[in-house]
Amino acid sequence: MYGYPPSEAAAIAVATVQATECRVERVILCAFDRTTLRLYEALL
Repeated sequence: MYGYPPSEAAAIAVATVQATECRVERVILCAFDRTTLRLYEALL
């Protein structure tokens, strides 16, 4: 999205969520297409 490489963006998003210590019980990552969804699924 917005010209940023999707695989890199997904990796950064997932790594940030996983590395952040907090009491949040649920995080929603929004995938705008099936390709992005597959990237998130592979990383999670």
